[in-house]
Amino acid sequence: MEHIPERSENEFAFTPIEYTDRWKAAGEEPDAESIVSRYSESVFLRRFGAYLIDYLIVAMLLAGAMFPMIMPEAMQDDWVPNPLPILGVSLAVLFGYFAILESISGFTIGKWVLRIRVVGHDRSVPGIGKLFVRNIIKLVELSFFMLCGIVSTILILVTRKKQRLGDMAAGTFVLKVQDARQPSRGRLVVTYLSFAAVTAAAVIMLIIGIGTLVKEPGHYKTADGQYEIQAPMSWSAAADDYEGELFISNLLGDELVLIGSDDEYTLDGRVTLEEYNDIIADWLPGALEVEHDGGASEKISLNGLPAYRFTMNGYGDGERQAYNVTVTGNEDKYYFIVAWISETDNANWTIEDFRIRWQDKLDHLDGIVGSFKSVRGVVSL
Repeated sequence: MEHIPERSENEFAFTPIEYTDRWKAAGEEPDAESIVSRYSESVFLRRFGAYLIDYLIVAMLLAGAMFPMIMPEAMQDDWVPNPLPILGVSLAVLFGYFAILESISGFTIGKWVLRIRVVGHDRSVPGIGKLFVRNIIKLVELSFFMLCGIVSTILILVTRKKQRLGDMAAGTFVLKVQDARQPSRGRLVVTYLSFAAVTAAAVIMLIIGIGTLVKEPGHYKTADGQYEIQAPMSWSAAADDYEGELFISNLLGDELVLIGSDDEYTLDGRVTLEEYNDIIADWLPGALEVEHDGGASEKISLNGLPAYRFTMNGYGDGERQAYNVTVTGNEDKYYFIVAWISETDNANWTIEDFRIRWQDKLDHLDGIVGSFKSVRGVVSL
């Protein structure tokens, strides 16, 4: 018998043909369900890796959005977190990132890196309605009720179509890039521009977030250099062209503090602090186009300085303002400190309801005003 030469294993090796190529060779057009049902569980690793990348970017975006909002209040000893703003911003960023990017070409940045795409049954980019459903349900899947995504992970691993609940409801699938219909060149251009914009925004927001954590609370001096006020790390000078002593605000722009002053020359002679308080209480409402609440001024002590305090209220452009005004100083120079918040108004609210609703911010402003003291140092409250 003729000897048959031995062959190595590599000589019998072959190159696998992708599923779409097999069907095309047979003259058929596969759908997404047919393709994904033949994937091994290893496609889950791609999805998991894509989620890690995406959630890292989302975390960077949230760092810049959340830290300036949370940290000023978190520095207070009696701080109690308000979950509604935190939850609202988190859900908006999370939903917006996935829904908007996927609606362009089926990619997020993580999916693009791992070469997978969200598609409809025909392997093309799903409509915005399907992606809305897919990502709304994702928010539910990430809840504690769904074990923070563990249920979704199990479904992807054990179901034939490799779908989580959002995919099942929306009729979407996650395919490898080579198995999906390629989007138009225009969609791809918009995709890459969007990726560049989101990446740049994530880096900027991360820098803002880190800066918020490491930045020391600001010490702002009055223009005459005699007094200073301390504000949280998220505050900054609000107007360089302000002709008074000082004007600062937080990054969100809804909390502001303004300091003005007068001496015997601007007052045409010496007056007592009580008389100066009456002057400011009569002049300031008209200057700011707001209303004095009509109540008597309260006599207080501000870091060892005698002071008076009264409140004002304003309304305009759909927003209501609540003002706390403090008047202090001595016969050489008097100061008025105006601290206020400006929030979108509910037309059914009275000013009392408004102040109760935003009492935490008003208290926060009182804490800033309470830091007003001489740069030479005095006994604090």
